[in-house]
Parts: sequence; structure tokens; C-alpha cells
Amino acid sequence: MSGRGANKPTFPIPSSLQELESAPYNLLPYPHDFDDDDEAARAESFSKLIRLLEAGNRTLLSAGLGLFEVEEEEEEDFDTWNDNGRIQALYTLVRKSDSLAPATRGRLVKLLCDAVHGLCEALESGSGNAGMVMQSQTQQGESQQNSEEGGPANSGSYVVSQAFRDAMACHIYMLFTVMFLTESKEKLGKSLGNIGTSASSGRSKKGGKSKKNQNGDKGEDLAASRAMCAEAMYAASITMSTQKSKLWKRSVPDEAVVGLPCRIAYQILEAATGVVARKASSGDKALQMIAATVDSAPCLLNTVVSALVDLLHTYDHMAPLVAELCTIVNESPTNILATELLREIGRLDTSGYTDSNAAGNKASGIKNVAPFISELAAVRPRVVLSNISLLLPHLDSEPYVLRSAIVNSIGHILVREDQLLVEVKPDKDGDSGDESGEGSKLERQIANMAKTRRSLFDILCDRTHDITSFTRAASLKVLNDLTEKQSLPLDRIMPVTAIAIDRLQDKTVMVRRYAMQLLTTLLENNPFMGMLNPDLYRTKIRELEAYLKCNVPEEILKARDAAIEEAKNNNINEESGEEGDGNTKKELAEIESAALAAAIADAESKQESNEDLSEAESEFLAKVRGLKFASSAMSFIEVFENANDSFQTMLMSSNPSDVTEALRFFVKAKHFGLPCAVTGMKRALALMWSNETNIQEEVLRAFVEVFVAEPGTEGKELLPENQIAQNFLDLAGEATVSELASIEEALGRLVKKEIIPPYVFSILWTMASQAEGELRASAMLVISMAASADPKIIDSA
Repeated sequence: MSGRGANKPTFPIPSSLQELESAPYNLLPYPHDFDDDDEAARAESFSKLIRLLEAGNRTLLSAGLGLFEVEEEEEEDFDTWNDNGRIQALYTLVRKSDSLAPATRGRLVKLLCDAVHGLCEALESGSGNAGMVMQSQTQQGESQQNSEEGGPANSGSYVVSQAFRDAMACHIYMLFTVMFLTESKEKLGKSLGNIGTSASSGRSKKGGKSKKNQNGDKGEDLAASRAMCAEAMYAASITMSTQKSKLWKRSVPDEAVVGLPCRIAYQILEAATGVVARKASSGDKALQMIAATVDSAPCLLNTVVSALVDLLHTYDHMAPLVAELCTIVNESPTNILATELLREIGRLDTSGYTDSNAAGNKASGIKNVAPFISELAAVRPRVVLSNISLLLPHLDSEPYVLRSAIVNSIGHILVREDQLLVEVKPDKDGDSGDESGEGSKLERQIANMAKTRRSLFDILCDRTHDITSFTRAASLKVLNDLTEKQSLPLDRIMPVTAIAIDRLQDKTVMVRRYAMQLLTTLLENNPFMGMLNPDLYRTKIRELEAYLKCNVPEEILKARDAAIEEAKNNNINEESGEEGDGNTKKELAEIESAALAAAIADAESKQESNEDLSEAESEFLAKVRGLKFASSAMSFIEVFENANDSFQTMLMSSNPSDVTEALRFFVKAKHFGLPCAVTGMKRALALMWSNETNIQEEVLRAFVEVFVAEPGTEGKELLPENQIAQNFLDLAGEATVSELASIEEALGRLVKKEIIPPYVFSILWTMASQAEGELRASAMLVISMAASADPKIIDSA
């Protein structure tokens, strides 16, 4: 290996370590002077090789790139730093690294890491004539010719010598091999350890504590060694990325060398199965190695993507790691790694997913790949949105895990799109001085975003009727999350509510549970203020309609009066009795409604055309908005009231999950004043006699939240004592005989748990002694119910 050409590498990366014993390397298993007569001599020979390499590292540290300076006329006689003796010593030590003493192996790892760091520092600090070789005239001519032809040109006038590139490649490869052997041994040890643990489970535990301590110390040493190697390999990947113009002619990297950090990074990520394992195996550094390689060597992109997809197929913990990797790589102008990964997922062959012959690896592989879509959408929703056309065909494929993952990713995208709309719209309002072209561009952007949101919401709502219950449940869960995050558009509230009520009839418990949770969330986040009492809104609607009818614009008022007069005249000419009177009233009501609708449309058209409105017109428009708000609230309330039978069915279900979710819904409904909650809570009291303990506890919790505690405090803050007493009186006064038995059971348990304040019963005693009729009877009834659990309540009178 003494011959050194100007361009030909003398250390091409071998396909395996054993290949170094053949041409062009021609290394030996051991140096000629290696003494292995006995263990002591063998250990001394290994130490001698270590000392030789450490001395070379010290030379590198002091001389830097000066070791590799060479004039062209001296090149043939130049003795390189990384000569045959050093390479032979490295090969012997790395080849036998598993059998080295721990201290010797530790020194080997350290000197390799120090050498890699030294080479990287020398390259980063060197410049110009220091450690660089000027290209020959021939190379310059080639570069100039390539530049004229549109090919790549050198970014600088100098590149390092071939000797330096060979030394860099050699030491990175040796470090890679040591790390590869370590990771392979650790992986094999875990597999055998699992077998050994199960086989020796019945053996004696004598000496187990000391063995555990030994294993702990060994694990710490391994983690420290891994961290040292990973740091050196990461430094090499960063240096090759940032200094490629110095390292290679025309900044075209050697793929075999640049790919080494990635190759070991894949193996590190295989072991990063959790937070602790990720830290122990230096998973963060592995991700950074791959990111640096992707950014510096686009030629390796396809190789990296193929390797990552294979890891995603094989290991179930890889999805979040690969998604995180997509946030580390360079994203200007586009995130090409994420795009290529999504393109590969879009090409997945899902045919035969349910076939018994292919149900093994193929099914588990798709199941492992699918979470990556939602994980990536959570951190880079715009990237997934830009490439969602690659994924949508999978909505018609067999694997439900892919469909569910796409549904989850749509949820993340919609949250992000909603945030973008909020950010863009204020700019639109405040950009009055902008050019008309910029304003129209912004309007088009907002229109496109709104169109995209509508399309995604349509897909999401369609998936609530998916053939698989898991995807239906995932769709409802995403809608629930969107509602909680205030990302559900106002025009989608009614359709989504109708979908959730419809899904209460689903045959799958999981789907019904998520549907009821969605309804509860819709109540909590409704846009109609605090109360949903229909009486309040009916009164408000009548007031607003009366005002609007009295303040119809004059031209519409004249047309209305003319139509009414014509209708009356037509009725006089008809020979009809009561039926004619009824038809006339109906016709007059239609005329009134049409006139009101025309007045509302006229006011809204003036607002859209940005006309200057008078004070009366502005007030009229405000009343129109109030009427629409109250009418929407009534429609929202009516949807829940019409679904009361479905809620009651859930409450009386034989499945505890259905009952629990129904109880929680009725608690929220009672807080918002929905009429259906009154009958629901009364029927819920009968569940105090359920055989399921958790249902009894849930009923008791609901009883406390509705009648005893402040709304929304989950029983932690109680109502004022007089309010609690009034709630008990109202409940007992309207209850049937069977409901009274359930109320007595609930009160008894609460008294035993000392949840009800004692002063409540003092108030009830006062009412019983001073009031008359039904109020006195109700107070005595509640006191007797509580006294059945604690007779001291009678004595406290």
C-alpha cells in the first residue's frame, strides 16, 4: 500500500473487515513481530500496538495537516502518517477487539475517537498552503472545461492531499467497525439474555446482587463507550458535510466514506427502543449523523430513504424517531427527506394484507409504518399536506391502520391550517395600504386554505362511516380533539353533532364511547355562551323578530302592505268560510316572513358592499345577527333534545363504558341547562342499584357534580349550603316513589362519606319547622333520607 496516485484512493472502503487481507490492502491477521507465545506476551504485543497508535495520534495533534503536505516531485518518496504499519496495527486490534482486555479495548476506542477528532480538527483549521495540495494543471483544465460545459466546478482552488483522504477514510472505517461489532454483540447478548432469563428463572438467587452490580457497571461502561464513539462519528459526519469543498475535488463526496456514519446510525436506532435506551445508545447523535449526511450528500438520499423505510417496517419504535429526523434535516427549499419517505409510503403494496399467507411480516410492517404518517403530521403538517395526494389512495386500501393514520394526520393538518388562518386574516384587515395585487394574492391564499379545510373535513366526516370500527373511532377522536382546540369551524358544528348522535347507534362500544365524548366536548365548547336553556332563546327570538318586523325598510314595508291588501281582497271575493280564513292567515304569515327575509338580505348586502350605514341600519343589522345567533342556538339545542332517546338508551346499556359516558354527558348537559338532562339524571339514579361497582361510583360522582358541587370543579368545590338544600328539595319534590328510593341510597352514601356539609341539614330543619305544605313535606323527607344513614342528624335538630 505504499504506492500513492494523485487521484486513486489507497484505502477504498471494503465491503467487510476480512477483505482487508486481500488486494489492494494485503494486510495480515497479525504483524510479523507479533508475539503470541503465551497470554502475557500476547497482551504485551497488543499494548505495543496501542502505544504505536497513540504516538501517531500525538504526532497528528502537534503537526496537523502538515503531516500530509507534499510536493509533486517528492510524492513517490513521501512516507505518509497513515502508513502500512499503522493500518496493520489498526486492523489487528479492531479484528480482535472482542477478545481484548477491557482496559486495552477502552484504549483502542479512545485512540480511534481521538484520531478521528484530530483529523476533523486539522481539516477545519487548515487553509491555503497549510495542509492542502494545489490541483495539477491537468485537474485545473478539467475543472475549467466542466465549468464551461455547465458541469460542477470547484468551490475553491485547493483540496487536501489523497493521503489525508485515505487517513480519514481508514480511521472512520475502523471506528465504524468497532461500533458495528459492539452493537452486534449487544444485540445478540440481549437475545440470548432473554432466553437465559426464562431458562434460569427457577435457579437459586445466591450471589444475584453482586452479579446485578457487575451488569450495571458493565452497562455504564458500554454506554460511555457508545457515547464516545457516537460523538466522534458525529464529528466526522459534520466535518465531511461542512468541509466537503476541501476534502473532495469539485465538492463531490466519496459515497462509501460519507455513508459510514449513516450505516452505524441505523444500527444505533434499532436499539433506541425507549427514552432510557435512546440515551444509552446515543440515539440523538445517530439522528444528527443521518441528517448531516442527507444535507451534504444528496446522492445518498435514495439509499437513506430505503434504509429508513426498512427500519420502519421492522421496528415499531422507529416512527417517532424518523419523524424527528425529518425536523432536523435542511428544509430549504423543501423537506426532501420527508417528501421521499411519504412517496415511498404512497407506493406501499397493500394487496393481500388479510391473506393468511401474507399476514405475518407484511401486516406487521404496514402496522409499524402507518404511525409515521401521523407522527410527521404532528411536527410538519404543511409537508404532509403538500404530499397528501400520495397518501389518499390508501383510504381505499385494506389496512385500517393506514386509514386511521391518515385520519390522524388530517387532524394535525386542520389544527395547523386553523392557526394559519388566524394569523393571516388580521394581516388582511390591516393591509389597507398594500398594492391591489398583494391584496388579491392574500385573498386567493385565504380562499385556497378555506377550500383545503373543507375538503379535509369532508374526508374526516366520511371516515366516521368507515367499514372498520378502529377508523370510525379514530375519526370521532380527531373531531373531538379539533373541538377541544377550537379548530372546528362554526358551519361544521351542526353536521358534526349530527354525526356524533348517529354514531351512538354503532355496534362497537369503542365508537359509541368516542361519539358520546364528542357530544360532551361539543357542549363544553359550544359557541352559544354559557346556558342552553331553550326558553331563554325562544323569548329572545320573539323579541328580535318583533323588532325587525317593526323596523323593516320603507320600500319593503310598502311592498308588504300591498301584498297583504291584495291577499285580503282575494279572500273577500272567495266563497269560503273557515277554511278561507285559515288559508288567509297562512298566506299573511308567509308574506310577513318573506318581507322579513327580504329586509335581512338587503341589510346583509349593504354590509358586504361596504356601504356607509346609518345608525338605524347598523342597529337593524345588529339585531339580524342576534336573530341568527339565537336561531342557531335553538337549532343546536333541538338536535340534542331530539336525540334524548339515544341518550337514554346509552344510559340503560348493559355495557359499563356506555353508561359511564352517558352519565358524564348528562352532568355537562345539566350544567348547561339542557332539558333532556333533567329526565336523564332522574333515570340515572336508578343505576345506584347496579351490580357494577364502577357504575355506582360514577352515578354518585354525577349526583355530587349536579346537586352538590360547583359546575366544572369535579366535586372539589361545593355549592353554598342554601343552594345544596334547595337542590335536594327540588329533587325530592318532583321524584316518583322509585326515584325516591334511589335518592335515599345516594344521600345515605354521601352522608357516610361526610361530603354534604352539616349546615345543609340545619337549613332543612329550619324550613321544616317554619314552612307549610309541600315544602315542609319535602324538607322532612330529605332529612329522613339522610337520617337513615346517620341518626345524629335527628339529634342535631
